[in-house]
Amino acid sequence: MNILDQDNGKDSSKPAAGKTRGGRFFLLLFILLVSALAYMYMQHSIKVGHRERAEELTAQVMQFPAVVRTGVARMHARGIALDDLNFNPDAQGMRAVFHKKGGAVRYQLPPPGILTDGGKWMFKTVNAKGEGWFIAGAGRDDHTGKDVIAALSGLPLGLCERINHALGLAPRPKVESVTVDLSRPAGAEDYAGLNAWTFAVHAQPVGPDGANTSPSAACIRNGEAGAYVYYHLLAAQ
Repeated sequence: MNILDQDNGKDSSKPAAGKTRGGRFFLLLFILLVSALAYMYMQHSIKVGHRERAEELTAQVMQFPAVVRTGVARMHARGIALDDLNFNPDAQGMRAVFHKKGGAVRYQLPPPGILTDGGKWMFKTVNAKGEGWFIAGAGRDDHTGKDVIAALSGLPLGLCERINHALGLAPRPKVESVTVDLSRPAGAEDYAGLNAWTFAVHAQPVGPDGANTSPSAACIRNGEAGAYVYYHLLAAQ
């Protein structure tokens, strides 16, 4: 009998122990690799989703006052004085910004959940007494230069930075050295400046051609410990 034909008492159909352990190791390695790739994909998807949501919120906040500005310009061109503008969302008629006979602008609430105080859009305009607010460097800065402004207070820092970046400004919000009091307008004879009724921190000197170079919109910090405020010029005087 050939020695190769002799029964050595082992079952040749069973895999060697070393091969079995090696197969299990590579199977475990494969599972771990697939799990890691799945986790990385999930994290990437979450980041992409957050980024897209942030971009959507930024666009919503910036687009609404831009549309309002167009409506105000349309009304002003028809002869509606700035001190006759009515920003009440329920107002009707030719002087109502948010009515089809007026500015024909559809009123929008701020995107839900973004404001620390749950606030709404504020619209600041000069009144019949000549009282109001300024964006320094926009139009005239004397007592006749009070502007029409949309403002949103209580924004999170991240959104404030994205807005400034989209506007071509330094993302980090500049700090108003004097807190702007959005509840109390300047008097009829008051000027723009470092005071409680002027957004002054982005003011730029008048250009050599006499043009205003101050940005018409920005997100700022309203005082050293104040809220982040986005303001947008609707009409300058």
